[in-house]
Amino acid sequence: MKSIKSKIQISMLSVVLLGSVLIGVITALLNASRIDDVMEKTLGPATQMAADAVEWKMGNYWTALQEAAASDIFRESDPTAPELVPVREDIAQRNGFLYTGKMDANGLSSTGYNYAEEDYFQKCKSSMQPYISDIMNDGQQMVFLLEMPIITNGRFDGVVYGGISADFLSDIVVNLAMGNDGVAYVLDDKGNVIGHREASIVEEGSNMIETVKTDPSVADVAAVNQRMIQGERGFGAYDFYGDNKFVGFAPISGNQA
Repeated sequence: MKSIKSKIQISMLSVVLLGSVLIGVITALLNASRIDDVMEKTLGPATQMAADAVEWKMGNYWTALQEAAASDIFRESDPTAPELVPVREDIAQRNGFLYTGKMDANGLSSTGYNYAEEDYFQKCKSSMQPYISDIMNDGQQMVFLLEMPIITNGRFDGVVYGGISADFLSDIVVNLAMGNDGVAYVLDDKGNVIGHREASIVEEGSNMIETVKTDPSVADVAAVNQRMIQGERGFGAYDFYGDNKFVGFAPISGNQA
């Protein structure tokens, strides 16, 4: 499996909802002293709802992997052991994973391949904390790989992993936008868009913080995105290729190193 996008840091994920038409019309009719109040009462709850939805979904994934990592069968079985197969399949089916598996302390996986040199395995091993991979191609589809360490008497003893569709963030936020022209999207800690209703934006790794280095016209949105990846919660406004947009954003907390 080869990474093609930056990793998500759950503690730094930012959900952004743009309500350019709805909020633009409302604020145009109000004086400046009312704009903050409108944002607080409209964009604020909407962004928090999106953040809560992602946090809840990720929490379910992590809980399932944590329970598996604490179970005797995952602790005691080799990654490729036949008796582990129905257990892995049951966990995946009940919790919405594409698949689950185990890697031992040396990186040998339930797939039969060794991933000891992969960044996501090394990060989970060195930190002994839950870790989520970059968006990557697992050979069949684009996925995130969630890893929960197996700890035995304070020693790293492998990981339980679960693959989830890279589309899951987009699926959560696609219906959370405000108004007909509002858009919800998710950024990782590098500023890459990792959740959006337009799949091509995610697949291309859109990143305005990087784009502004060669295209000064996106400086406003890059500045707002920079605030978001720093974990801020709040509001902003920017001009995006001639369109004035108001934006609310909130970080997503979670069980992530």
